[in-house]
Amino acid sequence: MFREYLKIVALEFEIDLTNSQLDLFDKFYSMVLDWNSKINLTNLTEPRDFALKNVIDSLSAWRAIEKSFPNKNISVIDVGSGAGFPGVPLKILHPEIKLTSIDSLGKRVKFLDAVRVELQLDEFTCIQARAEDLGRLENYREKFDVAISRAVAKLPILLELCIPLVKVNGIFVAMKGKKFLEELGESRKAVEDLGGEFLETIEIKLPELDDTRALITSQKIRQTSKKFPRQFGIIEKKPL
Repeated sequence: MFREYLKIVALEFEIDLTNSQLDLFDKFYSMVLDWNSKINLTNLTEPRDFALKNVIDSLSAWRAIEKSFPNKNISVIDVGSGAGFPGVPLKILHPEIKLTSIDSLGKRVKFLDAVRVELQLDEFTCIQARAEDLGRLENYREKFDVAISRAVAKLPILLELCIPLVKVNGIFVAMKGKKFLEELGESRKAVEDLGGEFLETIEIKLPELDDTRALITSQKIRQTSKKFPRQFGIIEKKPL
């Protein structure tokens, strides 16, 4: 049921998944269901919800990425990946991308690593880490073409966590819900202080769902000051 439904709604969203990709998504879904009984990965486990609100929602992010990087041979970091969204679906759709998924919880990273092995996804790195720590390390700071996050933090917080990881001329894509305009208005100072500028906001309508989603894209136009990112406690209490 999941496989057939995913194929239908993907076509409605103008994505034609191959049989090989559908096989991978089917394996991924089975792994999530299996691991979800041991650790909390997602509440969206029904076939319809998983296909629409996890997979297709994740794949929608490509609409923002491809505008800046039509060449798929890019490095992408998925910040706060959790059960692998949006990174794993994007990797299945476009295996050429070099994906790094980070999460602060070791059990989730163990799951992501199992997905990497089972689905035989090359150039996919899973790291247990916090973005504010990686953003201060030479091996990760300003090393990625694209940072993306579907995390629940507000946009000013996500900007400080993610923009330091992005190369100059790279982008950060924040996947947001119905309050995206409010968050956008609160984030003008933050994006400027971090060396970025807002590039575009794309509203997303998923098949069969009557809700509002948006991809907020900011571009890195200069290097981020070394004073950012701050410690998370400070970022949370005093957002830019």
